[in-house]
Amino acid sequence: MTLPFSKYHGTGNDFVLFNNLDGSIVLSEEDIELICDRRFGIGSDGLILIEPSADADYKMVFYNPDASQSFCGNGSRCALAFAQTLGVAKASGTFEAIDGEHTYAVLDDIYSMGMRPTGVPERIERALDNPVSLKKEAKHFFLDTGSPHYIIYCDDVNMVDLYSAAHEVRYSKQYRESGVNVNFVQRGSEGLFVRTYERGVEEETLSCGTGVTAVAINDYNEHGGEKERLVFTKGGRLRIRFQQGGGGYENIYLEGPAEFVFKGSWSL
Repeated sequence: MTLPFSKYHGTGNDFVLFNNLDGSIVLSEEDIELICDRRFGIGSDGLILIEPSADADYKMVFYNPDASQSFCGNGSRCALAFAQTLGVAKASGTFEAIDGEHTYAVLDDIYSMGMRPTGVPERIERALDNPVSLKKEAKHFFLDTGSPHYIIYCDDVNMVDLYSAAHEVRYSKQYRESGVNVNFVQRGSEGLFVRTYERGVEEETLSCGTGVTAVAINDYNEHGGEKERLVFTKGGRLRIRFQQGGGGYENIYLEGPAEFVFKGSWSL
């Protein structure tokens, strides 16, 4: 069986997307892992199926490279761009994901994605197996924005030994089984600078949509100011807007580009 696919990226976070509107594509965990493999497959930070939805314009089914499932912010923007080429997405509307229904809107080349409401970030006192290899006064937080995110402030994100510091959190007793994404944040005059280690990918990605959303909300919760943040990642710039309400945060929007890379076919 030969499957046409398209490759997209959202600020360097790349995805392989398949049209499954007819329901004919059934992938095993081994299929997903192979397709996402950068040496033996197409290579990506995730795999997405566009499927029909009874209540929304379309359904986005997202898989991490290890075949686990979660919501993906950058992936949802790429899914929207691909869904437009399939004729199931409009200038604005709704789509279905693993965590429920989301709104979307497209203006020029900016894809705006409505994120689910979230609570107040939790401050962590670092009760890990070992202290994270950063300054003792580094602040640690946790927030779930569709995927769980651990947030650590530092002086210079480019100087962080990301793998060793992230692994101390990701594979600590608290998060070893459930998994957690680890974000390192530097505050600057232009915005927030972020590097993210993603569970499921199990390495640093150039950008993480749910991660920058968690970072932006956490930064407002700690420092106040405007209810939006510019966040810079290795893959590019994203904007997050939000409001307070209901004991947490709501009307959260992740905004940024989604770019077509190439298309091809994959044989199962």
